[in-house]
Amino acid sequence: MTFQKPTEDLIYQLSRDEDMTGRLWALRQLKTRLDAATTAADEKTRISVA
Repeated sequence: MTFQKPTEDLIYQLSRDEDMTGRLWALRQLKTRLDAATTAADEKTRISVA
């Protein structure tokens, strides 16, 4: 089973995680969603301003 964190959680983690590896992981997850053709336009906007 694979669990995907909500975009809002990843944005929060990117800005507030004390661990650098956690921030990098969140950034990679957000980049993958930003590049995906299936990601909604409003979600891409939220990601791009994070």
